[in-house]
Amino acid sequence: MVDKTGLGGTYDFRLTFMPAGGIALPEPPGSATNMASASEPAPNLQAALSSQLGLKLESTKGLVEVFVIDRANKTPTEN
Repeated sequence: MVDKTGLGGTYDFRLTFMPAGGIALPEPPGSATNMASASEPAPNLQAALSSQLGLKLESTKGLVEVFVIDRANKTPTEN
């Protein structure tokens, strides 16, 4: 994921959505009640990002940095 919002700083927010597969996760202990009512199902991740935070995920192709391990020894050796 690449952040192209241009926004800086730190943000504290709550995002309510239905994970892929449709299994609702319980609210964490001590949290406020869920934004969606019991009769209204939570939106999927993309819809929640858009409606609750005003953000949009876009699928694009681009260059990424890759770290390749050629070999790993099971037992350590002296340097």
